[in-house]
Amino acid sequence: MERAPRIIILGDGTAGLNLANKLRKLLSVDDAFITIVGNSHRHYYKGDGFLIPFGYKKPSESYKPIDFLLSPKIEHVRDEITGIRIKDRTVLTRKKTLNYDFLVIATGARLAYDKVPGYLGEAKHFYDFEHSMELRGILDQFKGGTIVVGTCQANVPCAPSVFEFSILLDQYLREKGLRDKASIKYIYPQEKVFPIDEMVPVMEKLLRDSEIEIETGFEVDSIIQKNHEIHSKSGKSINYDLLVLVPPHMGQNFIAESGLENVDNFVTVDKNKLTPPEHDEIFVIGDAANLPIPKAGSAAWMQAEYVAKEISRRVGKIMVGSEYEGDVGCTLYTGNGTGLTIYFNYSKRPKVSKPRRFDYLLKKMESDAYFSVIARGMI
Repeated sequence: MERAPRIIILGDGTAGLNLANKLRKLLSVDDAFITIVGNSHRHYYKGDGFLIPFGYKKPSESYKPIDFLLSPKIEHVRDEITGIRIKDRTVLTRKKTLNYDFLVIATGARLAYDKVPGYLGEAKHFYDFEHSMELRGILDQFKGGTIVVGTCQANVPCAPSVFEFSILLDQYLREKGLRDKASIKYIYPQEKVFPIDEMVPVMEKLLRDSEIEIETGFEVDSIIQKNHEIHSKSGKSINYDLLVLVPPHMGQNFIAESGLENVDNFVTVDKNKLTPPEHDEIFVIGDAANLPIPKAGSAAWMQAEYVAKEISRRVGKIMVGSEYEGDVGCTLYTGNGTGLTIYFNYSKRPKVSKPRRFDYLLKKMESDAYFSVIARGMI
């Protein structure tokens, strides 16, 4: 009797967890061994990151024990990934060497603070739980001044959150009676306020209606801490009292050493197959992939759906194959109890509706839906 193929998933974050659970629903324990590798003990929903600083989300509602979400029929190796030996089809961790028949890289992105001189110890952000909580304490004590909000890169995970944070910051300061004592400046590295053209007019109007100053084309170069100044690569500088800046993102260090083609350690893949050149036994999903679409949770879930079915097809449990079409869906907060939803893929441009109450309620339920069904691979 032939042994069952071994599927190894690197990364126990959003993309890896979702894929592991989807695969286990499609493949029995006799069909395949499924191993997920990562160091997490609790799973944090990053989509809540920009809500926690305002007290709009209880921190305890934004994470769950990973063992609570992961199917018990999946092996969870808690260890640090140190390398991939493609020729040998092995993964190296601090403690083990693991063999694979199929490998899925879902290791997300890391925060590369060192890319911006002066960042550490000065700029704040909401891109992980600890820093969201830190920013919550800072905003709670804020009495007035200039707040600069921006990002070092356009295509960061959850890219709309920079805009959403700015809009909700205006709302939060008004609720506290501090808006007339504060100015908000929105800086962006591109010459427009957001990479998706269809969103630009809507976002610009909402920012201006909220009396938020806009500075586009501001590619962050450095931060001068003693002067409370942020400098751009073109020589512009802006003073601040509080700087909320999404740091640069890069892929994991071991990617560069693996021999896989990459850009900033994000693996280059076929956009329809999610496989690197000449390695159809390897898939890359979520933020770890270098794709011509935004790095978003919804994109990761849809990529996991495609890969789960493709691996199942190759194992012989699904007969019909398909191609990944680049689907992305996103619901944004637009302030004052409204939101808007956009959906697009490689071939369909997004349609943008006016902000409405329904989308706000949809967004408000997002983390509950995530923990209840999405992370568990049920949809």
